[in-house]
Amino acid sequence: MKMQNTSIIKISLVLFLMRACVCFNPKSSCPETYPNVIKDSSILTGDWCCNNIIDHNGNCKGTAIPCPADTSCTDWVVPTTNPGFQWVVLIFAFYVSYATLTQMDKKEILDEPIQEKNELEERYKYKFKHFVNSPALSGLSPVIAGSPAIFGSPAIAGSPVVFGTERKIFEFNQSNVKTKTASVHGYPLAAGQKIKGVEKSSGLFREKGYYKNSDEIPEYNIVDTGDMNFDDVEHKFRENEPAKDCYFVGKCSEKIAAKVYKEMKTNDFVLNIGGDHSIAFGTLAGVLRANPNTNVVWVDAHADLNPPKYSPSGNMHGMPVAAHLNVEEFNKFPGWEWFSPILKQKNIYFIGLRDLDPFEKSYLSTIRNQVYTRDDVITKGIYNIMEEIKKNIGNNNPIHLSFDIDGVDPKDAPATGTTSVGGLTARESLYIAKSLAETGNLHSMDLVEINPEIIEGAPAGQSDMVFTKSKFQKFNTNTNTNTNNNLKEEYNTFINEKSSNKTLHLGWEIVKCAMGYKIL
Repeated sequence: MKMQNTSIIKISLVLFLMRACVCFNPKSSCPETYPNVIKDSSILTGDWCCNNIIDHNGNCKGTAIPCPADTSCTDWVVPTTNPGFQWVVLIFAFYVSYATLTQMDKKEILDEPIQEKNELEERYKYKFKHFVNSPALSGLSPVIAGSPAIFGSPAIAGSPVVFGTERKIFEFNQSNVKTKTASVHGYPLAAGQKIKGVEKSSGLFREKGYYKNSDEIPEYNIVDTGDMNFDDVEHKFRENEPAKDCYFVGKCSEKIAAKVYKEMKTNDFVLNIGGDHSIAFGTLAGVLRANPNTNVVWVDAHADLNPPKYSPSGNMHGMPVAAHLNVEEFNKFPGWEWFSPILKQKNIYFIGLRDLDPFEKSYLSTIRNQVYTRDDVITKGIYNIMEEIKKNIGNNNPIHLSFDIDGVDPKDAPATGTTSVGGLTARESLYIAKSLAETGNLHSMDLVEINPEIIEGAPAGQSDMVFTKSKFQKFNTNTNTNTNNNLKEEYNTFINEKSSNKTLHLGWEIVKCAMGYKIL
């Protein structure tokens, strides 16, 4: 075997070097020119003591070797040396020789070429990959399988990573092959409520670069299809409409439904960015047209379950669920002739509800096991809630997530029109999306009601209390200069802490989780 041959060679070389350190070969002339070489008187003239050590009396203890006729000494000749010193040299020679050859043996193992599997003599095959081009790992000192690996150290950087006593393959691949397509669509529809600005959020996401492909979403290649244009839809006041802008919202929703249906047929994931929550008339219609058995997870502070005749505000963004559950026949209204509700009552789940109107409370009490209010989130915990929902949905049924940002507590998402205290935390919101994504069945999502013009919203029905940037600027202009100076620092701090950027960023983090982002 190769290792046995190596050992034999090592032992032989150690003995040879030991002998070499004890003996001296002049390689120049016969010993008579070297007085320190002792001639044994008992041996014939011309013979010289070689190969072994001379005793204290100068007598040769070795074999006599005759000096060749050509006066060239060819063998090892023993010099007169103190025996104690010779032993020191002997031990030192052994230590140096053994240590050197041990390092040679290690190097031989590390540099041993990879052999074919059928060569039984080669029992191990080793291969190393380095952590190269990895800024995130530079300077770290992780302990891997009990072996410290210090990255960034000049002596160690670039060395193979050793796991325990075996060398194993570790490969860090920074490039990701995106195998799925996610299409992003903006629907700048603000007619479902009174506060302007919500139609700007999709464009702002685009402007800030959120729609660009990112390695943080490893599976999806993101395709931004732009914002839908509603300029071709007639928008004018109509008498006797059942709700505000009912006709306009109905015709816009028809366009949205057709677009979403088309995208559901050609993409793995469809992301719909509002706009207010009235876009869900169309997004859900398109999703259900493509997959009638889709289960809907509705994350919101409000149930959006009021039919027009029971709505306190008359705003359309509070009615999409009522339409899809056919609480009232919307297709009898002008502009809604196209609408055909097919959502099954058992296929919708609500999370985060805490601001409900009388009719909504009455209806939701009939499907209580599908409703998770603020109190349920506190008592059950978001993990248990998601496990219950996923168990009820089953393993192979498609899921649509409709996420109203006002489902989140205002301290984490202030830039929205109808806020309600005690909402979901940012962490709970991210977990909802992550948990649904892990099923592999989440194929579409709405993200709505982010209004970049709002500094801080107000409860539903109190739109005049919403604190917008335009309101603050108007107030700032009408006050005296000293007041302006005093407010300037406070204003800047307030805007920075509670600006639309905070809400936009959280919204996109939720989207990332819905598309499979993982911390580790």
